[in-house]
Amino acid sequence: MKSSQILKNFPKKTPHEVFTLARLTAFNHSLESSQVFQGGKGINNGRPFDSGDNTRWNTYYIPEITSVIEKYLKLQSNPIALESFVTAQKAMASQMMQVRHFSEMSLLLADKILLQDAITLSNWVSSSRNDKAQDDAERRKIRRARHVRIEEKLEELGWDRALFPTHWNWEWHQLVEQPRELTPRIWKVIHPKLEVFLNKVIADKALKELEARRALRRKELAPLWSVYVQNNALDHQSPIIPNYRDVCDFSPVQKVLFADEGHTPLTEERWNSIVECLPEQIEAFRKQVQYTLLNRLESTRAHRPHLGQESELDGPVPSGMLDTTPLNHASGLFICESWTGCGKVLGGVAAIATHQDFDGMRWSTICATLRGVPEAKSAVTTVLKAVGLPEDTCLETVQDLGDTFLCLCGNPEHRDPMSFTSLMGHIFAENKYYENVIQMKSRLLTGYGFVVRIWQSTFDFDKAGIDFHNDHCLTDAEPFVALLPNSPPLRVAPEDGSADVLVNDVGPTVGNWSMRRSCKYCYAIGQHNNFKIGTREELDYHMRAKHHRNKFEDDDVLPMIDLEQWKASLRKGASTA
Repeated sequence: MKSSQILKNFPKKTPHEVFTLARLTAFNHSLESSQVFQGGKGINNGRPFDSGDNTRWNTYYIPEITSVIEKYLKLQSNPIALESFVTAQKAMASQMMQVRHFSEMSLLLADKILLQDAITLSNWVSSSRNDKAQDDAERRKIRRARHVRIEEKLEELGWDRALFPTHWNWEWHQLVEQPRELTPRIWKVIHPKLEVFLNKVIADKALKELEARRALRRKELAPLWSVYVQNNALDHQSPIIPNYRDVCDFSPVQKVLFADEGHTPLTEERWNSIVECLPEQIEAFRKQVQYTLLNRLESTRAHRPHLGQESELDGPVPSGMLDTTPLNHASGLFICESWTGCGKVLGGVAAIATHQDFDGMRWSTICATLRGVPEAKSAVTTVLKAVGLPEDTCLETVQDLGDTFLCLCGNPEHRDPMSFTSLMGHIFAENKYYENVIQMKSRLLTGYGFVVRIWQSTFDFDKAGIDFHNDHCLTDAEPFVALLPNSPPLRVAPEDGSADVLVNDVGPTVGNWSMRRSCKYCYAIGQHNNFKIGTREELDYHMRAKHHRNKFEDDDVLPMIDLEQWKASLRKGASTA
């Protein structure tokens, strides 16, 4: 490390006398290289150990030489103290350097010198710490005095002390909490910045107060709006009833509600002054909700806002009559994507309005929580054709049929008659599950990752007879749904007397996952978390419907701890074939 690097953090023309005030040191590999300053020359062990011969080209201990330089520069304004420090420091440095003669002295004398040197060094460390503590105390004193003086000057200029931050604030700290005295020049620089900061505090405070008043006005509107809804029977006109927070966005309501920046309370008299214009506003709002729902019907994902943000309805709404036929058709189905993980299929606006997860929500938030189903039209067309209903059947017609729809798949969980929306939810879920399985199998076949490519290159799913079928395929010629009471038999009929035989008798606790039994064919395809098989009847349905295995053995389901071993044996057998 060159001398320019050790001196770069100090003022130019720093006297080289400072090097005579520190002891020389040989490079010690037990020290980090960043702690040792090495010049261009080594130590000349043949010369007397007098620190007065030290130069910038010798080797020094960085923390020590840095401390010496700092103190030297600090005392330059006091010649007497500087002379005393130089004399004492030179003597101490020379004494500490004598320890390098210990190899030429007796062991006892060397130990004494080492001990004395250690004591001297310890005293120096203690003195340095005390000096640092005093310097820190002095800086705190200056910082506190600066803080107090700045606040006094701001108060003299008319600023309220209540505006000053009581908790740590980075911007305020950068201007006020500095270890430098408040000079006129510094005050001239920071004064405008402080006023900008305080004006921002005032603006933020005013905004919070405004929001608080607006929240209070909205709260005053809620009971008045509830009475209006009851008196005008809005629930009989349309399922789209604006929430009182939706009403706050109506232009006439905003003018009355937030007049005078929300300082004036909303009385019944002020409310009655705008009641006449509400029907027109409500109708426009319903049209905007319908327009937004039509857009969500074509969307494959929800548009939920981020935390703390408000969603908005789509707009502007096209002029003229809005075609709401898609919302009334049997395929007008939505999926609830609320934060509760609902995932329920909702048929039409009426079902959306009464859904429990949407209770008390604004319609903009409700619409943002919904999404359409890409395959809804084809799936509904298939179901309507299977049960003998025309393709243009409206949603109200199929809902009036009640729980008369039956899925013929034979799944033990879905053998009972169900409503149209429940049936469609079951079909959507089965097709989504099949799609996920096929995607996983496709990844295995194309190979992703070294281990998977080895598995793919040594194993053929088709030759092993491992496949996964979709018993709810929308293109099947044979219908898989029917209407009561004239419905054909189930594709996988219940097993007499074996419905309660457990395949898995281990509860789904954290310590028991490894013992739960799972389908080994699903595991081979990549479905590692198939824990739906609980009874013999569920196993029967799964094997027949998903794997087309009419005859199966008990070892078709294995504990999780045995599945990987079985998979490895298949791979080994395929590689030796």
